[in-house]
Amino acid sequence: MLTPLVPDAPHLIVLAATFAVALLSIGIGTWLGARTTQTAFAAGWGAAGLATVAAGTLTHIPLSAVMAALGLAGALGLIRIIVSQALDIGLFGRVALLAIPLIAGAASADAIGWDDFSHWLPNLSYLCLHDHFPTLALPSGSDHAGYPYGLALPGYAVWLLTGQVPDNVALHWNLIAILAAAASIARILARRHPGFAASPWACAAVGLLLAGLACPSFVPKIVFSNMADTATGAVLAILAAEAYDWVAASTGQRVRLALTAGFTAAALLNLRQANAALLGLALIGLLVAGCRDRRATRPAAALSLAITCVPPVLLALLWGRYVSQQIPGGDFAIMPLADWRWALLPTIAGSMLRVMVAKTGLLLVILFLAGRGLLSLRPRDPLPPQARTVALLAAVVCVGMIGFLGFTYLAAGFSEQEAVAAASFWRYMGETGPLAMLAVIAVVPLQGWRRVSMRPAAAALVAVTLLLPVATVRLYRSDLTSPVPALRAMADAVDQAVPRDAPLMLLDVTGNGFAPLVMDYELVQSARNAGRPGRPVSEVYDVHAMNPVQAAKLDLAQARYIWLAEGAADLSPLLGATTALECSYLLRRNQDATHVVQRWPIGRFKWLTQHATWASATDPACR
Repeated sequence: MLTPLVPDAPHLIVLAATFAVALLSIGIGTWLGARTTQTAFAAGWGAAGLATVAAGTLTHIPLSAVMAALGLAGALGLIRIIVSQALDIGLFGRVALLAIPLIAGAASADAIGWDDFSHWLPNLSYLCLHDHFPTLALPSGSDHAGYPYGLALPGYAVWLLTGQVPDNVALHWNLIAILAAAASIARILARRHPGFAASPWACAAVGLLLAGLACPSFVPKIVFSNMADTATGAVLAILAAEAYDWVAASTGQRVRLALTAGFTAAALLNLRQANAALLGLALIGLLVAGCRDRRATRPAAALSLAITCVPPVLLALLWGRYVSQQIPGGDFAIMPLADWRWALLPTIAGSMLRVMVAKTGLLLVILFLAGRGLLSLRPRDPLPPQARTVALLAAVVCVGMIGFLGFTYLAAGFSEQEAVAAASFWRYMGETGPLAMLAVIAVVPLQGWRRVSMRPAAAALVAVTLLLPVATVRLYRSDLTSPVPALRAMADAVDQAVPRDAPLMLLDVTGNGFAPLVMDYELVQSARNAGRPGRPVSEVYDVHAMNPVQAAKLDLAQARYIWLAEGAADLSPLLGATTALECSYLLRRNQDATHVVQRWPIGRFKWLTQHATWASATDPACR
């Protein structure tokens, strides 16, 4: 079973509902002083996050009631936009129209990542099922239940609208966030170059390319997932664009811009706990820029900084207090000083360096910004203050992020293997990608474009922007060749074949445990959607896979039914039944024998990590 490229009705309903929620976020943002669609989207989202965190951690008000009030505020805000025309929708609207091929290409995308099923989707499911954040009395089964729920809120809103727990809302929301970052890039380009200002379609095309498919940090498996990295990068770019606008604004406008930026910063912190480091680095960059350009930045600077800091600090304090009391151990944590991995620091640094060298695109952009940031400190630097501010902010964030990640591998709760390998280093650095591209547009010389005829250039840019998502759809749709749809189909079959009170073991001896993870999530969701209690399920696997010696030590005495992710001839003494590689099995065990209830060919879907250690025999009956 494969994920279809053409979306079906359920996918289209989720897509439409997600865009409706985004419109409501824009409506909320208009009440916070936003004057562009992209800043209204980010600020409205941040305000919704702060409202749900405040209500969910300080009161017993159901989150659904809070969401209803937010929906009303958003709807009234949209009416205000229509009546007063106070919001600049031109660039964002053009970006959205140019993104139609990309949106259509991703419309049927589904979640396929490990982190999707280990904590991001379980966090969303918990909200939908219980209407509040996890508590000690009713804990969550998520691996990281204490992570902020900012990216779960759109999915929760879609669930309130449709009645189903969708696993792909965050995928569409990430794409909408990219559109907002693209509009931010386009707006700076239009303000810097009169030729582009006269050709808004060209600006929109450049913005969408640099924030989307042409961004050096665009990784489909991250963008089209429930992970918060893409949204983090987009919100960070919007925040930098707001800093650009603040420096260029008059004193009277700066307080309003600071309020919008404050709620955008709240959206950033409500995505990942570690985003506090990104926000802190951004503030350091702004302070450096302020010291460099005191005359340009002094008016209303102290008041603006205070206003900007209030929403994110309040959100962080409320959520941190709640997690410590109700979800202990569910968040990002630093180890005691005695446990820091000082001896591994050279190896960690080497792994980080190898990753950076292998990903030359973003590395070269960061090196350029670091150099331009240093040049910006010259007394006679030619950049205008607003561009210099963005250059310094981006340089501090990009370089500082490398240092912060090195610190986390040294001191945070990664496993030793993850720390030595600098696990997910590229993924986390990718959060700086949209910011880096925005900063490049803010500082790169554009004099050469004055000799270019903008009409044919705009036509070419628009054509590339429209055709690129069509030509590359099978490159950015990683889910088209994922085993997840097949695993979900197996889960449905297992759910029908196994009595609801019978203990079920999900066993994976040849793989890394991803298959049982998906199966367990799907079984839980099937029970919730049908209004039934969950069944007794256990998962047995090793993330590094098992070899035959390790598997032989397993205790299966209490397992009445076993779903085996992949068989192997070596397992016959343990299971009491003959199984083989490249086939999944549902087994029923009793005192006398083990029976094969059902088998499924794996085909080209492989989730093996130690295939070579198992006998290579196959099952002729598994076709």
